[in-house]
Amino acid sequence: MKIKIVFIVIILLASLFSVKAQFVEDALRFVSPNVSPSVRASSLGVSYFGFADDGSAVVVNPAGMTLVPVGEFGMGINLTNHKTNTNFLGNTKKELTNELYFTNINFVWSSINLNSDEYYETPPPENKIKVSCGFDYHISNDFVVNSVYSGFNPLNSFIAEQAHQKQEWVGSFGLVDSNYNALIKNNIYQEGYVYESGGLHNLSFGMACDINPIFAIGGTFTMKFGTFDYSRKYFETDKDNIYNQYFIDDMHRLTVREVLTQDLFGITGVLGLQARLSHYCRLGLSVRFPTLMHDSEYFSTNYEVLFDNDEFDKYPTGTMFNKYKIITPFEITLGASGNTSGLSYSVSGSILNAASTYFSVDKNNINLDYDALLYFDELNEIIEEVLTTQFTIGAGLEYKIPNIPLYLRGSYTLQTSPYKNKTLCSDKSIIGAGVGLLLTNNLILDASFVYTTQEYRRANYGSEAFPMYFSFYNVKHTPTNFQLGIRYRFD
Repeated sequence: MKIKIVFIVIILLASLFSVKAQFVEDALRFVSPNVSPSVRASSLGVSYFGFADDGSAVVVNPAGMTLVPVGEFGMGINLTNHKTNTNFLGNTKKELTNELYFTNINFVWSSINLNSDEYYETPPPENKIKVSCGFDYHISNDFVVNSVYSGFNPLNSFIAEQAHQKQEWVGSFGLVDSNYNALIKNNIYQEGYVYESGGLHNLSFGMACDINPIFAIGGTFTMKFGTFDYSRKYFETDKDNIYNQYFIDDMHRLTVREVLTQDLFGITGVLGLQARLSHYCRLGLSVRFPTLMHDSEYFSTNYEVLFDNDEFDKYPTGTMFNKYKIITPFEITLGASGNTSGLSYSVSGSILNAASTYFSVDKNNINLDYDALLYFDELNEIIEEVLTTQFTIGAGLEYKIPNIPLYLRGSYTLQTSPYKNKTLCSDKSIIGAGVGLLLTNNLILDASFVYTTQEYRRANYGSEAFPMYFSFYNVKHTPTNFQLGIRYRFD
């Protein structure tokens, strides 16, 4: 497939299985997490980085592990309600999906324990350099999104778009003449069912130490693994029997079945620095290194046609296999927090250059022809053209109610679109709220509520480069997360 840079949106908006199965969305899927590493962190959003003082610090800012007095164990579960509103040709359909899963488990252990007086003593007590180590498992990315759409299209058809590309299957069904002219060009009923699932699991091991009573430094190594599954059933039906002539256009219903499975494995790491300027002020800085993600994928497309005379025919393409790597960008995060009369507050933000996301393929792979190698090079050029710098900013509060063993939490996070053209994908808005109930001096029960909203455009078929054959739908995805967890701090 030859892709001209003047038609950048061809790859961005092309239907998933037109020729290749790698698109900009495949890279962005791993750039930013959409699940927090713990219940408390989820209620505070990105502002948690300014605190980073419990088990979740292992993956957020490992330097914060030394704020855990002796040791801490935490775990949590999540219930997500995925709501999607899909608009197609002026018709909106709603799809609801619920999923319950175990989200995280973390453990931090410190070599020594300093009480508050010792911790801020200057110079520090002799032979009391604090070293902490930690382990964390959590789900960082939830890929579940389901979309259903339908409507009568008076403008174009998938059959005509595929005929324009001279795809072999339309000829095998007799839906075109010898010159690949299709008569079924418009006035067709269309419906699609898109299902995406899977997730990305993380295993992290970190270590941190206090440089002095003010500064701490830490690092974490993370392994990522998981799957992404995509399936689409698409139908074009001549409900009104507009096309009823034999041979070229006597089709009643076209069915397209697309399936893709990705097996994922990657590694990354983070270095963190934290400054405790006083009992009431904390600053943090972290650098997250690029994730090297290995992707092995299988995909197939099958076409079926039911004709007016009830004859039925199939055109399977077989299963194809690809193997490649995705390298995500560096991410830098800054945060600051303070505490006044039981009220803790934090402001944090991160920055990454989504345009530096990169596809890498082994050019000695005998299974890849020249066109496939050229495709990956062109795809990287397109990523540089259509993506931009992404910012994530947010603020959060945590308040300890006097004389009651209860913490109240709230936050707002805004993540800007990674696309230059925001009509393709909007900014993401995240509202978090939560509580922490002290069951004992050592045991805390945490609960959180997180509401996220984002809108984006997906191609039904074709691209904006050829408007007469282009069809798309818009999706508003609003997942709501309910999480429950416990944290136990050792004496």
